[in-house]
Amino acid sequence: MLTPQSIRWLPIFPRAKAKLLAAHQDAQYRRAVSQAREAKDWDRVQQLEQERRWEQQDEFEWTEIQFTRRLVARGRKLRVPIPARPHGDEDSEHWSLSRSNGEWYLTTAGVTVLRDGIRTEEKWRREQRAHYLSWITALTGLVGTITGLLAVIWKLRSGQ
Repeated sequence: MLTPQSIRWLPIFPRAKAKLLAAHQDAQYRRAVSQAREAKDWDRVQQLEQERRWEQQDEFEWTEIQFTRRLVARGRKLRVPIPARPHGDEDSEHWSLSRSNGEWYLTTAGVTVLRDGIRTEEKWRREQRAHYLSWITALTGLVGTITGLLAVIWKLRSGQ
């Protein structure tokens, strides 16, 4: 049977490890709740459910933090304005503070603002490349035309 310690040492992708750990925790939770229900220990059932909600919130916040890190890194790479973090410990429209580890992550509104900025910047960059592509296409056509004319002239001269 896999334990959390053995799962951490597996040579697999981090997301796969996280899924395995979550499945292991779910199995432990279900087992403990069924034992508490069989013993009719309703306080223990309530405590286990509260602990599980806390773990699920922690998992949610951790995935949001990881997603925020990737999105902010992409925004910085493209030099897109990133919504300002609030001062202090209070959440804002764009940022929320993780209750479990104290890190900030983007809210849905913040993700939308940053994604819109990234899309706009990437679209602008594609349009700039497309501008150069039209010139390259025109020059390639001109080179082909000149080559064709030289071939015709060469053939006419060698035919006489």
